[in-house]
Amino acid sequence: MTSNLKAIGRDYNWLKKQVNKFGFEPEQALIVTFDGKGQIFCQKKEGK
Repeated sequence: MTSNLKAIGRDYNWLKKQVNKFGFEPEQALIVTFDGKGQIFCQKKEGK
């Protein structure tokens, strides 16, 4: 995850702020995507 964030010029703190907007923590995310237009998609892992 860290190397992927670095490749797009971002860091964990940025990711945390973005994912928190969806109401959960990065560790709870199944997938987070960030496109070239700055749009973010997050999907939370399903609990057992």
